[in-house]
Amino acid sequence: MTRKLLPLLLAAAVLLTGCAITLHDPPQGREITLYLPNEDGTGFDEVPTVIPPDGLLSQGVLDALREAGALPKGVKVVRLEQTGQALTLDVTGDLAKALAGTGSTEEYMILGSLVNSLLGVYGATTLSLTAGGAPLETGHDSYDGPLTFFESGELV
Repeated sequence: MTRKLLPLLLAAAVLLTGCAITLHDPPQGREITLYLPNEDGTGFDEVPTVIPPDGLLSQGVLDALREAGALPKGVKVVRLEQTGQALTLDVTGDLAKALAGTGSTEEYMILGSLVNSLLGVYGATTLSLTAGGAPLETGHDSYDGPLTFFESGELV
């Protein structure tokens, strides 16, 4: 029996030499571009980032923004819809709470990072934003209409 098994094992070893066998290929993730506040708070840097392939794409974008320090902790996607080039995003009320304690420049940078990143990922031109189902209101502004791409020049 051993005489018959040994040649089979050798043949298998020869066939598998140079072949990598994996039961699962690691997920590749999805490459996106984040718009992060620049160092002096006057604009946005485009930063290529890879997000995990599992889960909701929209939440993956928010998680990547949070990890980069551009979005407050606790902000989660409740619902995202796309109709043509228009996005409608409802997030948890944590965003409104976090923005209430910021200055106007920091608020602009947080919202600009969120809006620009999502518009880029989804190929959209407008984003209507609500927090907890209501229009986003902060100490500086009420965001009750569609938002467009935040330009760096608006800060100077």
